[in-house]
Amino acid sequence: MKKSRKILTMDDISARNQELVNGFWNWMETTDRARIVKFNVPGRTLRSIFDSDPLESTTLIDTMSDKIKRYQSVSPFRKQQFKITDPAQWTEDESLGGSLDIYSCYSIFKLWWLSQSIDKEEQQSPLQIIQVGRKYSCHPGSDKRIVLCLLKPQARVRCFYVHYPEFDPSPWHWTLPYDEVNTPDELVEMFHCANHHTFRFFHTNVKIDGHTFHVDDYHYKPFALGLHKAAVKYRKIKNKEKFEVDIDHLTYVDAIHRMGMMESKDMIDDIYFKNDWTFQLGEFKFLLVNDTWLPESFVKAPKSLIDSKYKTNTLTANSFTNNRPNISRHRLGQ
Repeated sequence: MKKSRKILTMDDISARNQELVNGFWNWMETTDRARIVKFNVPGRTLRSIFDSDPLESTTLIDTMSDKIKRYQSVSPFRKQQFKITDPAQWTEDESLGGSLDIYSCYSIFKLWWLSQSIDKEEQQSPLQIIQVGRKYSCHPGSDKRIVLCLLKPQARVRCFYVHYPEFDPSPWHWTLPYDEVNTPDELVEMFHCANHHTFRFFHTNVKIDGHTFHVDDYHYKPFALGLHKAAVKYRKIKNKEKFEVDIDHLTYVDAIHRMGMMESKDMIDDIYFKNDWTFQLGEFKFLLVNDTWLPESFVKAPKSLIDSKYKTNTLTANSFTNNRPNISRHRLGQ
């Protein structure tokens, strides 16, 4: 049974976090250039939004497959060595005691741990949706979305979005029931662990020009990159040499999951390769098909309707037949 929880307000978070939230709120209210909205959406629907761009090759399945491939390259010794590491080492930065192998173990283990955590506790923090050109992604929460939308699709995924109308004039959330977040207290209330000592809000200024973006912290890079793509997609940049925009952004980070993972590192023994084409992530089985690790339930379905690999493989393809008489034979053959 999931535990009841205390609803948090600004009074429950650190003075520094209060300062950061209030700073962004003041900017938002005085400039009227952004609004925060919150909404709930089924995991499968959310996945279709993340994977909606036919020109974007990196779907959730591709992201998951890449994680498995990296884990496959790690030696058995290094996998066992992961059990004696601590969260400070779960990084690719060797100067901090980490390594690519240890980070690969952490990255795949985190998915297995999160999938089990979701069964025991409700979603602790909402996914933060960010704009990437004309499509959407999320940051933070890139690993969490794999669990919530692909491995164990949830009927209700809590999300929030900092909406900048000048860059997203027809936002996706308008197609959903949504609520505006009208006060700082309403913002804090969405984060069930905002009073944890590892939880931190971030507020900074992001600059984009006609050529690129500028941020003070790597944590803002996904948002800034997406905003710059939106400026290009919506033809905001008329003159590359003169175009320049300053905009504030609010996001968050926490390390609560790392503390839980620290106590459960033996669960990495539940992650293994049965053979060269079968991978087990705890209860989740993956099969290697056309150099991509697919969840077992996806093996006889196309990754997308435009995936040529599956169109030409009659053993694994689903057939789509168009019987409409008003479609020309030329179009039917495309």
